[in-house]
Amino acid sequence: MWGKAIIVVLLAFLANFYMGGREYGWSDLHLAAYDGDLERVNELLAAGADPNAVAFFPNDFTPLHAAADHGNEVEHPDRKPRLGAHAAVISALVAAGADVDAVMNYRPFTEAEHTPVIHAAVGIHCDCLDALLIAGADLGGQATTALDFLVSSGAPGAATCVRYLLEHSPDLPTRPGAVMENGDTFLDTLKKAHDHGAFDDTPEEYAAIYGLLSGTVAVQPRPGAHVPPRCKDGTFLSGYFERRDDNYGTALMMAVTHGNTIVTECILDNGADPKRCLDMGRYTGDEECHFPLLWACEKNNQEIVDLLLAHGADVTPTWPARNCAQSTYSCLHFAARNNNPFLVDVLLAHGAPVDQPTARNVSPLFIACQKGHAEVAQKLLDAGADPHMARDDGAIACGKNHEEFAGKNHT
Repeated sequence: MWGKAIIVVLLAFLANFYMGGREYGWSDLHLAAYDGDLERVNELLAAGADPNAVAFFPNDFTPLHAAADHGNEVEHPDRKPRLGAHAAVISALVAAGADVDAVMNYRPFTEAEHTPVIHAAVGIHCDCLDALLIAGADLGGQATTALDFLVSSGAPGAATCVRYLLEHSPDLPTRPGAVMENGDTFLDTLKKAHDHGAFDDTPEEYAAIYGLLSGTVAVQPRPGAHVPPRCKDGTFLSGYFERRDDNYGTALMMAVTHGNTIVTECILDNGADPKRCLDMGRYTGDEECHFPLLWACEKNNQEIVDLLLAHGADVTPTWPARNCAQSTYSCLHFAARNNNPFLVDVLLAHGAPVDQPTARNVSPLFIACQKGHAEVAQKLLDAGADPHMARDDGAIACGKNHEEFAGKNHT
């Protein structure tokens, strides 16, 4: 991941070295931002320069990228580094309307897309990174990529950038995207980088980053920093688990379908409504809404069912009507199908209709008998299920052999 980030920096260097930026469509504002010339930047902005002007190479490269990319470095021999100048330029550009999350790319050389956050992190320009975060840069996938590079780089100053990221978003190391495809966490990545010698010359950076990621060094969130709710296991609600646009609805559905008990409880404790029917079209491919409790019952997850019921979930909704075996199933249908007599008891105790029919007039008892789940069938009959309730095609729940499941007293 961070190898692509290095390619970005090298390409940016070559672009500037050979062409000075001008031939690539860089504006005067790009060049002033790149140099950290705050006075010139302010002059150009006052004269109407566009803070979101884009170059054609790198594609869509903005003045904000230029400032973040160059940090405190100065290539001109007649100039002295102005510490903090590029960070001040970033603040001026943002105040003038620059898009702090502007995306640029180096196609056709690489498909990677980067915001100014990546440029600041890869260059270890921590003051620039801090300025971008203060300005409200999105701490999504770009921040995860930035953190991945920083913990692997072994570069002097990397720990300071890591600390800034964590001060602005303490949950960053625990987000869903924080675990790599091979199962490694950021701490695993750090240890592997250390074992491969990345920190041979900077052992103090390794120790500092290790302390920050392991939690042995406390990170105090910045005033105004977004600190998501913390769950009982110490992780945070983050990524799609913190989507509040629908009162945690999408987050709740994702937690339930993933079978994540801790996150489900955390989301419910933070106000998610388990009774709402939620649009899951992007995940299920249909246009119908879904209820969290139905998904939990379908997956036979008793712990999550108990959590949802404890928070007031309704036991009567049915699965969306579509061309599948479980069309219009209720929670009780799923309990019967999954041969879960304990769940049957729980649902009945919460008022689940014992003979609730599907669109084809299939009862939970019919499912239990069809599958040969004798104990479930017995519980349903004891609760008053009708053994003579016929399906649309005339078939009866347990057929001629329902006595096998329930005894003659139910015939």
